[in-house]
Amino acid sequence: MLDAESNGSPARQSWPRRHALSWVAAVLAIVGGVATAFAWAVASPVGSSPDDDYHMASIWCPAPLDRSCSVRTDARGVVEVQVPAQVAKSSGCYSGDVTVSGACTTQIADVSVWTTRVNNGEYPGLYYTVMHVFVGEDVYQSVMVMRAVNGAIAIVLIGLVVVALPRSGRRLFAYSTLPVCVPMMIYLVASINPSGWALIGVAAAWFSMYAALVSRSQVRTVLSGVLAVVSAGLASSARSDAGSFLCLAAFVATILFWPRIRLNRWRLVLPVIVALVGLAGFLSGSQSGVLTAGFGGSGGTLILFAADLVLMPIFMIDFTAGVFGLNWVDTVMPPIVCVPVAILAVAMLIVGMRRLDWRKLVSFVAVYGVYFALPLYLFVRSGYMLGQGLQPRYMIPLLPILFGVALWRPDRGGARRWSLVQTVVLVAVLVFAQTIALHIQIQRFTSGLGSGSVNLNSNVEWWHAGPSPMATWILGSVGFAMITATLFILRLGGSSQVASGDLRSDVSPEEESSELQTVPASS
Repeated sequence: MLDAESNGSPARQSWPRRHALSWVAAVLAIVGGVATAFAWAVASPVGSSPDDDYHMASIWCPAPLDRSCSVRTDARGVVEVQVPAQVAKSSGCYSGDVTVSGACTTQIADVSVWTTRVNNGEYPGLYYTVMHVFVGEDVYQSVMVMRAVNGAIAIVLIGLVVVALPRSGRRLFAYSTLPVCVPMMIYLVASINPSGWALIGVAAAWFSMYAALVSRSQVRTVLSGVLAVVSAGLASSARSDAGSFLCLAAFVATILFWPRIRLNRWRLVLPVIVALVGLAGFLSGSQSGVLTAGFGGSGGTLILFAADLVLMPIFMIDFTAGVFGLNWVDTVMPPIVCVPVAILAVAMLIVGMRRLDWRKLVSFVAVYGVYFALPLYLFVRSGYMLGQGLQPRYMIPLLPILFGVALWRPDRGGARRWSLVQTVVLVAVLVFAQTIALHIQIQRFTSGLGSGSVNLNSNVEWWHAGPSPMATWILGSVGFAMITATLFILRLGGSSQVASGDLRSDVSPEEESSELQTVPASS
């Protein structure tokens, strides 16, 4: 069976061995995370992530606009700001044509130009204000520093969440995030796109609430709660829609862990605070108006609804970038990358839903319903075909929550350990897919796709100082393999019985007796 536990493993491991394995896993995850983030951060030139001309201009000119930049209003009443030409024009020289390398960015004159592509209340402004701290004289170096900072924030925040979680919760975190991170999530986190903060912030807030609500230690509960609020602030300061996802995450956490909250109503304070932070972020930008007005289209018809409904499965699995690609939606991943990852993710969802109680069912329906129905509503409300106005990357922050709910065991909590063979398959699929995706991303900008050479050091038209394209690819591939190798260590902790690190070991006898009867499933 896909979710079967391996047989014959000891219920408990010795204290030295458990902690030695924990340190090995930590080193693998940190070193691998740094290598992976570095490789993706330097794999592309300035302006490569979606709408980067808008986001870079907003970083160079955070609100209030006239504080950092020259501002004027054109004849139409549209506000313009003055920024370096490389900020406004880099992406335009190669976007839309994957055969064009990033070499054209080096030919942009070192002058200032006017642009209307700047945040003027559409997005929450804090993200741009923070990134503005790293603006320097050299545009490329400034962007590389910002990408490195965003990667470091992700590594630190994930590390803190993992420390806060019980052992089976760490498995749940790994199983819920790794299958849906290739390649879009990794790519966005190592970019200057605010969606990176939304992804990391929502996931960290959700799992920090998880850690706080299951802990019996007052100190751990408080620290996990602080981490949840900080993570929520990170997400809601980047995108308004991330704020709405935080409200959903708080609702799901309340439902899923209601027996714990019912015995101690003070636990409800944390989900309420996270929801309020999310609501503040949602209302801080004009993106919130999309829910009522759509994207400004003429409205849909029954035929359009049917067409979008038929295509929705493609939208829902496009965290694999198989239709709406990376960069300016032009670098589409081949089937050898997106198909195995999508199959693996769907299989994990199906397996996870074998064990249900009413709390898990309500939570899953709530998250899946938003993930499916919200994009469909916005497409039809705006009169758009699938993909217009709303791209899959906007919905990706919901995926760790969706998988976390699906894989959570109502009888014991946490995640069931996968067998050795299943773990090998999981790691092999993810490492192979990430390796191919990173190779495609590097080649896209060094020489343009279509050169046909496996050797990334040949026909190089654009690159930066530092490791060669091939060395960067190898570094990123090995780094991600190190991250996934922690799955072998995580599966060693605990057994089919309730082990010392399992969620139920954090439940007091009084609380355990209050748990509702669950629906059993055969192994």
